[in-house]
Amino acid sequence: LSMQKDAMNSQLMEIKNAITELGSSTGEVYKIAGPILVKSAKADVEKDLAEKQEMVSLRIKTLDGQEKLVREKLDKLAEKLK
Repeated sequence: LSMQKDAMNSQLMEIKNAITELGSSTGEVYKIAGPILVKSAKADVEKDLAEKQEMVSLRIKTLDGQEKLVREKLDKLAEKLK
């Protein structure tokens, strides 16, 4: 869970950096579609990034909850063993 959470946090930082760069961009915008780059409208790319950011943030919250439950179960088992 911890490794998944770290990966999601890394992905979230990449998305935030992309949004920042996109905000300061005045030229053409491209997005990756498989092994190629496709010219896209800036508004469409911003929308896609915002959706991805929301999805990754939600996944991080879910992993936080799962991690908390696992820790609580581990603590209970440790108490029983004592």
